[in-house]
Amino acid sequence: MAVRATGGAVHEGQHVSYAIEVRNGTDHALPDAVVTQQLPANLAFVTASPTARREGHRLTWTLALPAHGIARISMTGAAGRPHHWGSRPVGDQAVAHGGRHGQIATTVCVRADADTGILACATGRSALRANRMPRWQRSAAAFGLLVAVVGGALAGARIWWRRRARRVVPT
Repeated sequence: MAVRATGGAVHEGQHVSYAIEVRNGTDHALPDAVVTQQLPANLAFVTASPTARREGHRLTWTLALPAHGIARISMTGAAGRPHHWGSRPVGDQAVAHGGRHGQIATTVCVRADADTGILACATGRSALRANRMPRWQRSAAAFGLLVAVVGGALAGARIWWRRRARRVVPT
């Protein structure tokens, strides 16, 4: 099993796609293999192929996997704000984990059918970049900083000159 994010780093609101590959390495077909993908809080579902059943932040596919066969799934989501807490599946439970701000991580698991335990899981990650301020805002902030620095320097020079003038005593 493999989960791979396609494309590079994304910003909030941009789409990120995951290529999911499920391999049946056995001599037996799995006619009702269940594949689940747990989406993090900062990834909104957009589309999937084949079509997935969606329950909250969990996507589910029921696929027929032939012996030694491969199933391919693609899922696209929209990146949200970096999160602090998300969830990941452990068995049938979702547990809290300390999310990493610089990435979007999604976990995919496969079962032989709906009534059996997990056979394998894999996690895919995509880099999440903070949105930058627009150029005009960066320019305005830089100009404001420049004015503050120059104003502070002029005020300091004025104080220095006043103190110097008081020290000089004509003889």
